[in-house]
Amino acid sequence: MKIYTKRGDGGMTDLPGGRRISKSHPRLEALGAIDHMEEKLPPLRHFLLPGGHAAASAAHLARTVCRRAERRVADLIDLEKETAEEVPREPVAFLNRLSDYLFVLARHLNRITGTGDGSTV
Repeated sequence: MKIYTKRGDGGMTDLPGGRRISKSHPRLEALGAIDHMEEKLPPLRHFLLPGGHAAASAAHLARTVCRRAERRVADLIDLEKETAEEVPREPVAFLNRLSDYLFVLARHLNRITGTGDGSTV
């Protein structure tokens, strides 16, 4: 089996969903930073209740605001058919990744402060 596909030889890479972007695109750096932080955390086995250290709680709160904004943008996309106004899809993806980052950040802050993840359901 080959370890290469030659698809990246032109400086481009694939995102999930098939979109191709430059290997120097900031999105790849952001995804890599999230992966790097997440790999240091223990795997999740249960649903976490937000909490822990004050800084982690603030990150959890920011995450909930971000998720709410994501739902409102999704609502606008749903209304697009009725209003004939085109709504860009990028904000939904951005808000989704941002909320993922804030969740991982909260877990990381709890870990480095020795607080732990907190209660689970």
